[in-house]
Amino acid sequence: MHGQRHKKIESWENHSKSLELEEQTLLKITSRIQDKVMNNAGTWIDWQYLLDAAGLLRKRPGPGEHPLQFNYAIWFSRKSQGKSSASYDQNLKLVGTFASVEQFWGIYSHLVRPSDLTGHCDFHLFKEGIRPMWEDSANNKGGKWIVRLKKGLGSRCWENLILAMLGEQFMVGEEICGAVISIRYQVNYN
Repeated sequence: MHGQRHKKIESWENHSKSLELEEQTLLKITSRIQDKVMNNAGTWIDWQYLLDAAGLLRKRPGPGEHPLQFNYAIWFSRKSQGKSSASYDQNLKLVGTFASVEQFWGIYSHLVRPSDLTGHCDFHLFKEGIRPMWEDSANNKGGKWIVRLKKGLGSRCWENLILAMLGEQFMVGEEICGAVISIRYQVNYN
């Protein structure tokens, strides 16, 4: 069982690196195109085809799928064991991105449930393009709610929260950037 969990985490890390590379490539292409246009090295129309091709890297709902109002990304982080100097950013792994209900379930159904995790772990669900860290400009003026739960209730409450968030049930417009569940088994709230 432990080996199987390790293989899942390793495949998440590989997938995460691939998704991050796609995002970085899209940002680089967009930036270069804008620089060329601003320096009169061509017109926007000249570069539009390249930008359209780069846009294919972004998730879109497939034919017949049910689109969400926003695209989202699921992230995973685990605090390093021992005296590792790995930063928060280095521990943050992109699990996947999605733009439709079907794509969400395609990712979520393969994730380990939060109550089955051990140690100091977090799952993050944020709008695509917003990193789950205070340094991201979309988060720097925000706040957070903290809800402490008894052991065993986390998975169910997490699922209810993210489904409500994806289904736009909070009716606060674009105010919510994301949600996080933090697993801390050394603490028991009665």
